[in-house]
Amino acid sequence: MLVTLIVVSDHAEERRVLASFDRWAARVSGPLAPVLDVDGLPLRVANALSHAGCAVRIQETNKAAVELRCGDAEARRPTTPSLVIAGGAVDPALVELASMLCGTHALSFAGVEAAARTLGDRNRTALVLFEPERTRATELIEVLSVLARERVEVGIIYASHPIQARYALLKSLLVSEIEGRGEFAILSPNAETQGGCAPAALQDTARGPTTFTHTRDLLVLSGHTTPIDANLGSELVLCGRLVLAR
Repeated sequence: MLVTLIVVSDHAEERRVLASFDRWAARVSGPLAPVLDVDGLPLRVANALSHAGCAVRIQETNKAAVELRCGDAEARRPTTPSLVIAGGAVDPALVELASMLCGTHALSFAGVEAAARTLGDRNRTALVLFEPERTRATELIEVLSVLARERVEVGIIYASHPIQARYALLKSLLVSEIEGRGEFAILSPNAETQGGCAPAALQDTARGPTTFTHTRDLLVLSGHTTPIDANLGSELVLCGRLVLAR
């Protein structure tokens, strides 16, 4: 699958591409998205998509209008969430980008239950964007509870940093699936987190280096890991907050 990234210099140019998104999308043979040329974001997104098995084309807006008139109407595009749900503190430009890529209008937290009940049997999925520093945990939990009750699968993106959030959003929505083994590991100071209600793959209580003896698809960090939790060395700490900041 060929993914086209349109490099835009600022938010104004990003808005112009989104305003005519359907026209742009009709010209390419696969998914397309504008990418802000900030902090190396275009190359970071391109690398993530390449690792997921996609071919990537990077275009500038002044060249794309001429070079992208070679669309293939039969090209396969990724399946995206049916619902986009955004907390009130999330950057409107990020919400607009998510909505356009998903082909739907964004909902506030208050509109979730009614919208979830209108979904058909197929693609009962939702994307939740929220700003963790400005959103109460109870608000997010209520939204997730509604989606769970309505049997809607959900993905969450922390929107505390505009560029990091765009990176997570773009690499998530521009591919339908990635290869994996279905294997997980968890690091937590709370022993109860690793057993009982956890999936079978997460119930191994072995910690530290044994967690990293072979490749897994997902590492779950519960709270801040400590040298005792990670046990990676006397001066080496694995911290969930630092991982998210990278």
